[in-house]
Amino acid sequence: MECLIADVEWDSTPCTPWSSSNNQRSRMDCPSNLVWMCNTQRHRQQRTKALHLENVAAQPSWFVEKDYDEDRLLFRKQCEPADVGFGYAVRKRALTFLPHKDRCRVTRDPMALFDCVCRVLRARDLTRPGLLLDVGDLEFLVEAQQLHRRRFRQDLPMHIVAAVTSGGADAVDFTWMLLPRELQSLMDFVERYSLITGGLDAFKNPELLVFLGDNASTHLSWSATSGKIPTARTNTGIMWSPHRKRWLTSRKMLSSMGIPQTQRHLEALGLSAEDVRYLQLEHMSCSTRRHWAGNCVHAAVAGVFVGCTLASIQFTGQA
Repeated sequence: MECLIADVEWDSTPCTPWSSSNNQRSRMDCPSNLVWMCNTQRHRQQRTKALHLENVAAQPSWFVEKDYDEDRLLFRKQCEPADVGFGYAVRKRALTFLPHKDRCRVTRDPMALFDCVCRVLRARDLTRPGLLLDVGDLEFLVEAQQLHRRRFRQDLPMHIVAAVTSGGADAVDFTWMLLPRELQSLMDFVERYSLITGGLDAFKNPELLVFLGDNASTHLSWSATSGKIPTARTNTGIMWSPHRKRWLTSRKMLSSMGIPQTQRHLEALGLSAEDVRYLQLEHMSCSTRRHWAGNCVHAAVAGVFVGCTLASIQFTGQA
């Protein structure tokens, strides 16, 4: 199959071999190895001008250098959402910029420019996990309706809808919608929180978020120790606030990953109505949107990184 030739591309090397969740550390059986090898060959043949790669922070640089060292310059940076003003998110990544030696001229150090921009954005960071729980009643009810239909095969009870409409999402304790396994996981989180903090009550911490898709007895995916939203998995688990007794909506999950969802933010970007619908993923269910938020590089980090790299090069006329 013939691929279109682009001047600028964003690609990803196989992350499974370097992921902290991969206990086997098998570097040969990664399911995306074949895709990576095909893409590497394509970039060589098409001589892509500006290539960007991302991977988990633990990936060694030699894995990229062995494939691209001959015809490309290599700039590499360890980045996290806090660098661009999203201090409440965890998504540390190794980002690599590979301009082609013959098709690009580097005019300034792109990593130095990235550091300068990050210093400004980091100073403006006012984020904290609890802010993401502030959500419109309609947005939360839509998700509650979808979740209730999927789990209980019926519409959300009208007295719940009335209570949220009149008193807001905090007027209802939505713990009753959790599955037995999620309830057990929540109790495990509460117990571990009490042990770690010397007896403090997890339900009184407005900044505490826990991921109920994990088994809390073996894996603590929470904000208790880092003060950051834990990395969501791609399973159907939900991010839960013990204090607010409800989950973090899928749109807030996307927002935490730097993908704008509010009308105010989207209007500030000057996007068309079609682009707005595309960014909001309106055609997807809330569980699918959560899946997207749990398996992507932080969009704000990627945007700032690409902006700085492209501002640091000029394309030459050589084909």
